[in-house]
Amino acid sequence: MRTTLFGLALCIGAGTGCASTPQDNSIVPQEVIAQVEEFAEVLLEEETTPGFVLGVATREGRWIQGFGRRSFGDPRPPEGTTLFEIGSISKVFTALLLLEAEARGEVQLDDPLTEHVPEGISVPEESQPIRLVHLALHASGLPRMPLNFKPADPNNPFAGFSTEQPFEWLQATRVKNPPLTQYVYSNFAVGLLGEVLVRAAGVEDYDQLLQLRLAEPLGLDDTTTLPSPEQQSRVAQAHDAAMSPVPGWTFDVFAGAGAIRSNMEDMLDFGLSQIDPTPLHAKAQEVRFKPEKPPVHMALGWHVNAKTGTLWHNGQTGGYHSLLALSPENGLVVCVLSNSADGSCERLANGCYQLMCGNDPSPPLKIRRSGHPQQERLEQLVGVFKIAPMARLTITKEDHRVYAKMTFQQRLRIFPTDDEGLRYFYRGIDAEISFEQDESGEISSLTLHQNGRDMRGPRIE
Repeated sequence: MRTTLFGLALCIGAGTGCASTPQDNSIVPQEVIAQVEEFAEVLLEEETTPGFVLGVATREGRWIQGFGRRSFGDPRPPEGTTLFEIGSISKVFTALLLLEAEARGEVQLDDPLTEHVPEGISVPEESQPIRLVHLALHASGLPRMPLNFKPADPNNPFAGFSTEQPFEWLQATRVKNPPLTQYVYSNFAVGLLGEVLVRAAGVEDYDQLLQLRLAEPLGLDDTTTLPSPEQQSRVAQAHDAAMSPVPGWTFDVFAGAGAIRSNMEDMLDFGLSQIDPTPLHAKAQEVRFKPEKPPVHMALGWHVNAKTGTLWHNGQTGGYHSLLALSPENGLVVCVLSNSADGSCERLANGCYQLMCGNDPSPPLKIRRSGHPQQERLEQLVGVFKIAPMARLTITKEDHRVYAKMTFQQRLRIFPTDDEGLRYFYRGIDAEISFEQDESGEISSLTLHQNGRDMRGPRIE
């Protein structure tokens, strides 16, 4: 399941070099390392990301390996100390901060949200009040994002808002379902929870709360929402799903939903702290909601595999993707941090986790391979195609990469299915595009194949 942070759907040789942080490699069997490295090579060859770091930890030791490069212009491989945006994994930290606040008497899990909003703000209700615990379970009835959420910069969507704005969005919201009746993954809910906890603690901002109550006590020196200049120098360059460099995100609001930066050393330390948690943090792992759809149980901040008990959360921002999974029963932590918004690295981490548990990866460690058409063919595709009165599909090319952009939507990279270069597929979207030639061999039209429909459009430019 991909729990993206904000509305996202889903290069000159990325390089396939790797560098290991000196660790106890004996905790990862050589046959697991071989499968992981083989699939990592494919992910880099297919340019799903410039680079990523994979980490495994047990009570006996840890193994960290960086693959690829920090950016297409920086050939250095990422390392255990390289920082990434961890996106929605931040929600796990926010849930723990809720427990920390309760232990200090600042809030109670069952407090109605209405007790912790500014004076004059009304909280929407359906049959029963929204309580703080509901916000951490994605069971509050609040939508994924406020319906009237309109960022000034879509490339940095949480910047430029006042601290009062989230509560104004709340007052303008209507809920359709009572709490604990339906799972709706909600950045809105957890973002609000973070704002509430900052107010209840009387601190300056979310980062101060994070440092005082989690990062410093757990020894997470590089886990922050406000990296120092020295930390910023170790941040991997962000890339969108099309592999274009993009700025990192800043959070003026909803920091608790996805603002944290961290590195693999800290993420494994954090995971190990939750393998043998304090009595207080153990409460975060108790299943409190079992929705019918999806078939996943919810603890505070954690998704819990209903069959295996695995605790997990993933994260995605505009230029990064991550996954953290752990098994207290097996004493195992697996994490991946990637500097692109493409989520293919998540399959690698999931496969590594299952291999470490003695299982065959499901889904298998495979992704669809792309073809390698000649540059002349790629240049022929460039143009604008009209597939509906108000919908145009614009095809562009940069170096050896081909992109498709639908009217009013973001540009996405498409991949050739073979060396002929007349049919292309998306990654992360179940759709393909086929190009048609006229008698002279020129590209005259294309057809978008999606959701069982074939939408043909002539070339108009």
